[in-house]
Order: sequence, then structure tokens, then C-alpha cells
Amino acid sequence: MSDTAPSPPPRGLVLGLCGLTIVVVVALSLVLFRDDLGPIEDAAPATTTDPLLATDDFERPDAPELATDGRPWSEPAGDWVVQDAHAALVTPAPVPQPSLAVLDTGAADGVARVTATAVEPGWAFAFRVRGPEDFWAIVARPETGTWSLARVEGGVVTETTGFLAAAPVDGTLIEVRLEGDRIVVSAGGVTNEVTDDTFVDATGIGPAALTPDNIASMAWDDLSLARR
Repeated sequence: MSDTAPSPPPRGLVLGLCGLTIVVVVALSLVLFRDDLGPIEDAAPATTTDPLLATDDFERPDAPELATDGRPWSEPAGDWVVQDAHAALVTPAPVPQPSLAVLDTGAADGVARVTATAVEPGWAFAFRVRGPEDFWAIVARPETGTWSLARVEGGVVTETTGFLAAAPVDGTLIEVRLEGDRIVVSAGGVTNEVTDDTFVDATGIGPAALTPDNIASMAWDDLSLARR
């Protein structure tokens, strides 16, 4: 009988066993250390971008002014308060000056929004506000079933009646897209636009009232300006 050594296993079998060993080791590692790794979906993104440039939902206790919690509000015309989680006007500006409160957004362009919580004739949402005598506004005219677009310049109000053929009702969401000299306004499923560079660099938005009548029945909520 010869002492010939046994032949080595085929090369393919050796490679296969090596591959299987690697798979088993990786699988065991995942099982043993999965608690240390943690769920992938919990990982925070590398960077985050807040789309809101300025916002106020008035979800705070009643207050005798809007500028609470460090928000950059000013009240150049009329006395405004936080009441029942919305903005309200308690003392109007002297006639014929519109009443106005201003939230400084720091940006001229973007998408401004507000909820018309309680609407009366003359309820308004101001945007591109440079000051109490210079701003734009969308104005409720429920007596005609429409919204008007107003430009207040030097204290003089120029109103485009019937700008939006949508009935002003409580709870209406108003959206104003500001893109350079282009102003696009939407409310009640209706959209219209105008091109005008008046106050194109103004950065304020806020509640307004173009009449001192029925102010106790007016309310504003969820004001914001977001990036385009």
C-alpha cells in the first residue's frame, strides 16, 4: 500500500466555503450589534431648512398686544390683541386711516398666508408693508361676494374691486405669492394676479382693517411668509 497524501479539495469548493464563512460572520455581526447601530430611519438629516421665514399662529394666552414671545410685531395703526388664539383689533385707527399691525419677515419675496377666521366688510390682509401709509392688502367685500385688491400709498387707498370673484367666508385661507413685481393672490379656489413694483422691497405682512365698523367680529389667524 502506498503512502500517497490525499488530494486537496477542489478550488471551487474552498472558495465557496470561504464565501459562506464571510456571509455567516457578517450576519452574526448584524445580529449582535444591531442595538448599537440603531434604526436607520432615526438618523437626523445632514442639513435642515425651515421653509418659514416668519409665522404666528397666536396659540398662546390672551395678551394686550401681539408682540409677545419675542415675535417682531409692531402696531402702527390701531390697538391689537391676542384673543382666543387669534389676532383681534380692539381700537381702530382714526378715520380714514386703515388699522394695521405688522410682522417683519425680513424678506420681500415668498408666499404669504393667513386664515380669515372671522370676516366682515373691510377685513384685510396686508403684505408688502413699508409702513402704515404704504402697503398692499386683499380686502373682504362680502356685500358684493368678492375680494378687492387695495394699494395704500401715502395714506391714499386705491381699491380694485372684484379682484377675486369668491365669496368671503369665515375660515377662508388666503395665499399671496410675491415674486418681484408679480403679485398672485388666491382665495376660495380663485386666483388673480397683478404686475406692479410698488413697495417691491417691503418686508412686512399683517392683519388690517379698512373700516372701523364691526371690528369686534373680525379675526385673523395663522399668518406666515414662506420661501417660494
